[in-house]
Amino acid sequence: MPAFQVHLVGGVPLASAEDVFAATSRILGPALTRIPDGEVGRKWMAWFAPIITDNPRLERTDEEFRPHPGGDPSFRYRLRPGVAPEAVRFTGLRHAEITIESYRIFKRLKDSGIVRPGVRFQCTLAHPIPVIRRYFPEPLQDALEPAFERALLGEVEKIAAAVPHDELAIQWDCASAVFATLERGTPSRFGRTREEMYDPLAERLARFGRAVPADVELLYHFCYGNSNGRHSVEPSSTRDAVIMANRVAARLGPDRPPQLIHLPVPRSRDDDAYFAPLRNLDLPPHTAIALGLVHLSDGIEGTRNRIAAARKFLDTFAIATECGLTHVPTDKVTETLRLQAQIAKAA
Repeated sequence: MPAFQVHLVGGVPLASAEDVFAATSRILGPALTRIPDGEVGRKWMAWFAPIITDNPRLERTDEEFRPHPGGDPSFRYRLRPGVAPEAVRFTGLRHAEITIESYRIFKRLKDSGIVRPGVRFQCTLAHPIPVIRRYFPEPLQDALEPAFERALLGEVEKIAAAVPHDELAIQWDCASAVFATLERGTPSRFGRTREEMYDPLAERLARFGRAVPADVELLYHFCYGNSNGRHSVEPSSTRDAVIMANRVAARLGPDRPPQLIHLPVPRSRDDDAYFAPLRNLDLPPHTAIALGLVHLSDGIEGTRNRIAAARKFLDTFAIATECGLTHVPTDKVTETLRLQAQIAKAA
C-alpha cells in the first residue's frame, strides 16, 4: 500500500481526457482512487461564460473584474432595461454533456484494464459563488444567484442519472470568492465580519453537497484562486478552511458526509502556525483531508518539510497539489504526477 493516497484536484493539461485517465493511472497506480477528466480544453470558469455573456436578458458593463491586480480580467454584466432578476434564465450549460462523454471514455479504459478496478470517475464543478462574483456587480449577486443555482443543479441531476453512482465522485470547487473573502474579513454580501460570514457561506456549500446523491462520493476543493499562478490573497493559516470544513460537515449531517475536503498549502508554509488549526478539525470518521502541499518548484525536500509540519497536527491525510495543474507548463505535467507518485510511495 502507498504511504499516501493522492488526490487530483481537477485540471491536468494533457492532450485529451483519455490521455489523462491513462497517464494518471499508469503513474499513480494504487495511490489514486478517483480520476478527473483533466478539464481538457476548458479553462476553469471561462469555458461556460457564453451562458452569461450571450444571455439576451443581460448586457455588459464597463466594470472590469480581476481576482487580483495581475489576474485574468473579465467584464461584469447587468440586467437589460426592463428585465427583472426573476426573468433571467441560464441555459445551455454543457456540464452534463461533457461529463457523460468523459465518463464513456473512462468506462472504456476501465473495462480494458487501463484504469484500475474500484477507481471512481471524478466530476469537478465550480460552485456558483465564484461565478456570480466574477460576472455580476455585488448589488445584483444575491438576486441572480438562485437562477444560476437552479441551472447548475439541473446539470448535477443529469450527471447523476447517467453515471452509475458507485463509479462517480462529484467535487465542488469553492474558490477565492469564498476563502479570500474570509481571509480579508472585510464586509461583503455574506456579512459585516468574518464571523458573520462563516454561516451563510457554509450553508451555501452544504446546500450543494445535499444535491449530490448519498451514494455518490462528495468532495470539496477549498481554494484561494489561481489566476496566472497567484492566489487572490495568501492564506494566513488553515483557520478558515478548518472552520468551514467543520461547519459544512455539521450542516450536511451524518447521512451525507463528504468523502474528502482538499485544503491548499502555499509553498512557503512549512511552519507550525500554518498547520496548527488542523487540530481543531471535527469531521465524520470517513471524511478524508487532502493537503495541497506538493509543489514541483521545491520537489521532494520541500514537500517532506510541509508533510512533517502537517503531521504535528493531523495524523492522516492524502496529498495533492495546491490547485489543478492548469498553471503547470505542459512539459512539466508528467513530472508533477511522478513527484506525487514518489512521495506517495516513500514519504
